[in-house]
Amino acid sequence: MSLLKVAGTTASSGTLYVDDVFSTYLYTGNSTARSITNGIDLSTNGGMVWFKSRNLEGNHYQVDTARGNTKYLASNSTTSQMTFTDALTAFNTTGFNLGVDAAAGDINGTGYNMASWTFRKAAKFFDVVTFTSASSGATTFNHSLGVTPAFVILKATAVSSSWLCYHTSLGTSKYIELNSSAAQQNGTNWISVDATSVTVSSGWIGSSRPYVAYLFAHDTAADGIIQCGSFTTDGGGNATVNLGWEPQYIMAKRSDSTGYWIVLDTMRGWVNGGSITATDDKSLFPNVADAETNDARGYPTATGFTFAGSASGTFIYMAIRMPNKPPTSGTQVFSPQIWTGNATARTITGTNNPVDLSIVTVRDSSGGGGDRLWNDRLRGAYQTLYSNYTSAEATQSNYITGFDVQYGEKIGTAASVNGSSITYVAEMFSRAPRFFDVVCYTGTGVAGLTVTHNLTVAPELLIVKARNNNATWAVYSAPLGATKFLQLEATTAAGTLSAFWNNTLPTASVFTVGNAGAINDPAINCVAYLFATLAGISKVGSYTGNGSTQNINCGFAAGARFIMIKATSTTGNWIVFDSARGIVAGNDPFFYMNNQDAETTNQDAIDPYSAGFTVNTTNVNDSGVSYIFLAVA
Repeated sequence: MSLLKVAGTTASSGTLYVDDVFSTYLYTGNSTARSITNGIDLSTNGGMVWFKSRNLEGNHYQVDTARGNTKYLASNSTTSQMTFTDALTAFNTTGFNLGVDAAAGDINGTGYNMASWTFRKAAKFFDVVTFTSASSGATTFNHSLGVTPAFVILKATAVSSSWLCYHTSLGTSKYIELNSSAAQQNGTNWISVDATSVTVSSGWIGSSRPYVAYLFAHDTAADGIIQCGSFTTDGGGNATVNLGWEPQYIMAKRSDSTGYWIVLDTMRGWVNGGSITATDDKSLFPNVADAETNDARGYPTATGFTFAGSASGTFIYMAIRMPNKPPTSGTQVFSPQIWTGNATARTITGTNNPVDLSIVTVRDSSGGGGDRLWNDRLRGAYQTLYSNYTSAEATQSNYITGFDVQYGEKIGTAASVNGSSITYVAEMFSRAPRFFDVVCYTGTGVAGLTVTHNLTVAPELLIVKARNNNATWAVYSAPLGATKFLQLEATTAAGTLSAFWNNTLPTASVFTVGNAGAINDPAINCVAYLFATLAGISKVGSYTGNGSTQNINCGFAAGARFIMIKATSTTGNWIVFDSARGIVAGNDPFFYMNNQDAETTNQDAIDPYSAGFTVNTTNVNDSGVSYIFLAVA
């Protein structure tokens, strides 16, 4: 588990997670006063919120607790700070409040699809400081970052001026401007930058002027959550950066030549395409007011990111770690949703969690059954896999059309997800330490390939599928061990073959694959879904059927809301139940993950049980048959 120990934490344990100090929150403006709840305590600790409209041109606005909620700067402009009294109306303990925004218009204006990035003050992460420059000579201002800042953004607030930036990769003899596409410039303007203060030369900033400074840390510790550095792209314009963890956000700028500043984040869409063409990386540019564009900008990996930019160019960057706070309830990481299709593109809402994996299936026989569609945020919404087939990933632009909403997913008009009067169910999972992770990797063909993950515990259920090749869905289950495998698209019993898991148990940091072509051919791109047991929230387990009725204890308090069961000692379907369709003391709707059949509704297969679930009938409780299961509270 990754922890960050900081001063000023409100947690009784004295530890902080990236979730407590940073948030990307998406919303749609509605010109109505409301609260944005992102879980960041700004009123107690202080910080900064950065706003940008996605679909329309508009300023990049920076608002911070040091200057107050009515004072706005725009990083794409040299203008002095502006005053808006009805935009961000208050900082609070769980985020911030928005007003009707009649003046600015592009923070909560009707028709604006918005991104907000919240940075909370915390040691080894971020600080915001206001100061007045000296009347003569150099100016020194103190900070509370606790370490030497790696990235400093400085702006005069009362006069028009450029945004001046220090970056550790450029050193104190160079600077770069946030509001400009210009390359780095020479200048002995940063006299010193250390763990307590920053000193700026008098020739660079005006005398007796108010300034604001945003300071970002660089922490290479295993539990660090922010890094700042540089990289150089090759002749093809590509680079690979190793952070030691997967990022959710980067801001980058070519420093040796002209080029826009670029912001990428996984909430809006920054996808792992591998050799699959990525078309939905969503780029925003802090130095211009342009709307969001679709670009192929590289992708996050389990250990860092790749970047696609100008050939043979040097870039500076700031990267922030993916969310790393273990969940405390099942509703934070799993939401089953049902809907009736209307053949109109829309958003499926009602979830309590950002969706990282969506499994959609047709429920009713009037729809004739349907494919089991697997779409995830990491690969990009359009890239669809089918657990009832061995076929390769397919680009389906009218199925799941986006995960770039705070909660839920966007769907198109295709009959597979939204046919008129057809009913559907989606099993929606969120990535979280100790519960669930998603990893993309490329095979080598060499047995013993290790694949890094960020689950932070050893996975107990591992589902792997080749993306660009027809191949089986390979399944590892801890109750069976590393010598056995299952196939998600098939009913077959567990088989024995070292070529899948190389007879090697996964660990808290890696899993190992053998030389099976399905999951480790050279140049084969694969996706892996990893689940683990988290006390009170999820359970990967096994049981032996007794031909009657038995309770399966998962350690839950209010029963299971998702259950997937598979017979392993004999043939049997992958059977899926969820609470949205009904886990009741009577007939329970279920579908098979491995075929197109419509939902079955005439069997009392399972019953509610507070500690987990009860199995009753054939297929899930045959006498002497071994079963594995995944359950989520």
